[in-house]
Amino acid sequence: MGFSLVIGFIESLTSYYLTLVLLITGLVLRFGYHPAYQSREMNRDAALAKGGGYTCLILSAIVLVMHFVVT
Repeated sequence: MGFSLVIGFIESLTSYYLTLVLLITGLVLRFGYHPAYQSREMNRDAALAKGGGYTCLILSAIVLVMHFVVT
């Protein structure tokens, strides 16, 4: 039951919206702390934002690839 729910979600158009949200969130997190990257003073918040940005970008790619694999 739960697995078919996941497959149905990935097959639907909603996965494109999830990809878009993850992509925008990842880019905002990645480039939101750009001044901290330029001055090379990575405090903990900037490091977490950088990691979270990359995580969102990777998750958006995974969702997009899985959408094309399943459909």
